[in-house]
Amino acid sequence: MERTLRKRLHASVNTVKTLRKTAERTQAARIKATAERRAKQDARLAQSGLAGQKFGKHVVREGELDVQLGEELSESLRRLQVCAIIQRTISTMGDACSSDAAPLARR
Repeated sequence: MERTLRKRLHASVNTVKTLRKTAERTQAARIKATAERRAKQDARLAQSGLAGQKFGKHVVREGELDVQLGEELSESLRRLQVCAIIQRTISTMGDACSSDAAPLARR
């Protein structure tokens, strides 16, 4: 009986060493795989940014931004102001003018 217990004890001690080595190898492989995944993700972010990724229910769109310089921006704002002034004058002219002059002003 004692001999059987001693054999089991020696067998379990040998397995502990083997299990410890196996666990260390597995842990090292996991750390290496995690580092590779993180490096791949960083490279993808550096190359294409956040385009195509999801944040909650929203997806970041791909594409270029249309940036206007100061000159272009002021010109387009002037055009908008002129259009707004023309529309206001046409609408006020239509109210103030007679019925036959109103269709001409709206054209």
